[in-house]
Amino acid sequence: MTHLLTSAQMRAVERATMADGRVTGADLMERAGAAVTDRIMARWPGPGRAVVFCGPGNNGGDGYVVARRLARAGWQVRVWAVADSIPPDARAARDTWAGAVAPLAALDPSDLDGSPLVVDAILGTGLRRPVQQPVWGVLALAQDRGCAVVAVDILTGICADSGRVRSEGGYLVRPADLTVTFDSPRPGHVLDAGGRLTGPLQVADIGTGRARATLLQAEGEGVATLARPSGAVGKAGGHKFDHGHLLVLGGGAGQGGAARLAARGGLRIGAGLVTLACPPDAMAENAARLDAVMLRPVGDAGALASVLGDRRITALCLGPGLGVDRAAALLPEVLGTAGAGGGACGARTLRCDYGRWGGACGARTLRCDYGRGGGACGTASHHGAAGGRA
Repeated sequence: MTHLLTSAQMRAVERATMADGRVTGADLMERAGAAVTDRIMARWPGPGRAVVFCGPGNNGGDGYVVARRLARAGWQVRVWAVADSIPPDARAARDTWAGAVAPLAALDPSDLDGSPLVVDAILGTGLRRPVQQPVWGVLALAQDRGCAVVAVDILTGICADSGRVRSEGGYLVRPADLTVTFDSPRPGHVLDAGGRLTGPLQVADIGTGRARATLLQAEGEGVATLARPSGAVGKAGGHKFDHGHLLVLGGGAGQGGAARLAARGGLRIGAGLVTLACPPDAMAENAARLDAVMLRPVGDAGALASVLGDRRITALCLGPGLGVDRAAALLPEVLGTAGAGGGACGARTLRCDYGRWGGACGARTLRCDYGRGGGACGTASHHGAAGGRA
């Protein structure tokens, strides 16, 4: 289970870690900077060229540690700063950087010639107000010049608690090439624009696990957990039909549990829209038990034919709780539509296997596989069974 810590919760974890005096804020900053450096060198073995943008707070302090460690590893590093460091630990980190620090306002596009790696350590989870264009604009400039961008904790301009963009005059279009955060992800890494712009996310251990465990025990359900899928099936943006439309054919009144589970499963694995088609007498029962799933009354083959005419349907689940008689009535319409190459799923291939399941009553079973590369949720096939389990 992945927990998502808000900015306030993460600050509480850090304070608790430092409370016994064995670990200081400077120690945590050094660990954070070391973790970012290690992941940079693992992704871009180098040594190469790096530009580090540092803010005035602790995120900027992490950036100075990254700059020092990259330089020690043989990288050519240049640092630009928004302003002087304010927190004591950040000032101390800046003092350990032996190179020059140029004002960010003096950055010229030619400074990014050759596409050096860019480290964004301007503003992390401490974002308090919208970021002005001259600040986030250097990241957009870097991307336009072909630079890979590594965000320390979170991209400057993304709210760590909501994932919303907080900037003036626009914002980045492309995601970071890498984001390195500490201890646990933040909600802003997965919500709203942050879910799209964070890019590949790596979580580094900086020795705060014990304090986090204490916080989780104390706050319980006050700590969010990540429940969405990752990777290609994650719905980070776009229109619902961009993620597929799943049609689930369900059975009559009192027989809808399996179809409802299938419909919920479709949503959880990434379908943009799920419709449960059931007999009219089962509509009220399903409506009382489902949220976020559309309902369509389908009492016979004619009604099903009307539904299957919607070419936006990209996957069909046939079988859960459907019953042999209802399956026998609806299956010819499904086969006819698929065989004609139109309607449901836009299926290119269809295989149906009739057999006998040696369970109670020797009930007949049916399995249908619709071969379609990239149907609902990007899955390659969908299985169902009439009168039993597939």
